[in-house]
Amino acid sequence: MKAKVTSTTLNVRQAPNANAPILGKLLFRSIIDIESFVDGWAKLKYRNNTAYVSATYIKTIDEGDGAFFHQRQRFLTVPMEPVNKLPEPTDVFSKLPVKIWNSYGNLLKALSNDLGIEPSCAVAVFCKESGGTGIWQTGKSLIRFENHVFYDRWGKLTPENQALFTKHFKGTENWKGHAFRPNEQTEWITFHGKQELEWQVLEFAMKLNEEGALKSISMGAPQIMGAYHQAIGYNTVNDMFQKFNYEMRFQIFGFFDFLTPQMIESLRTLDFVTFARFYNGSGQEQIYGADMLKFYKALPKL
Repeated sequence: MKAKVTSTTLNVRQAPNANAPILGKLLFRSIIDIESFVDGWAKLKYRNNTAYVSATYIKTIDEGDGAFFHQRQRFLTVPMEPVNKLPEPTDVFSKLPVKIWNSYGNLLKALSNDLGIEPSCAVAVFCKESGGTGIWQTGKSLIRFENHVFYDRWGKLTPENQALFTKHFKGTENWKGHAFRPNEQTEWITFHGKQELEWQVLEFAMKLNEEGALKSISMGAPQIMGAYHQAIGYNTVNDMFQKFNYEMRFQIFGFFDFLTPQMIESLRTLDFVTFARFYNGSGQEQIYGADMLKFYKALPKL
């Protein structure tokens, strides 16, 4: 049978006990073939030798399935909407989490159960990251173009690139002060928060360098950067971009596939500040974490 590793790293040991010599390590989401289970240990072949790993840190998967949710056939046909929807809330703050649950709750529940987290936690993250949807128009996901990332991935690589970047973009160090202009005869515009303008900037940048531009946007409801496409199981950033634009289901998969063991544990313990630090990076984790906790509390137990 096949299994995937659920811890950050997993020691491969010579015998089925915690004091046996370590033969090597497996990384998170590695796929392994298990021969049998022995007193809480899984027996496998490792570098042509019989070896063992703790069964606590692996999860069996169906034959033919991959390590990532979007590669696992049984989740591709799960209905997104729940059968029993929540009633329209009376308080304003509950409207968004209830909307997300009523739209995608069945799939969120199936994936959350697989990881051992409360579905309400997934809803809370989606509330903060997406505002309730990941699709802007048909065939177009929500995006945020990060000038400073495009500068790092393309703008600073050559003097020619830098000259073009300076002509059309402002903002090279962080998320602050971003602006864009299609030519030197037009005024600088700020574009964050306006999807029509975000897409205008992306499409312009793609003409300069398609891969660099796609790696410089955060995509969809979970707002995952294109640069992290391999972390969620896509060979190229274009593969990720096409799937995220195709259907909300793949954006939901992307969120769950992006979760690391540390993020999963933070959600299990309702530590949203720590989760936000791992998920969004440091700097605004207190704000993000507090908002996620409010959304979590706004939902009834699912």
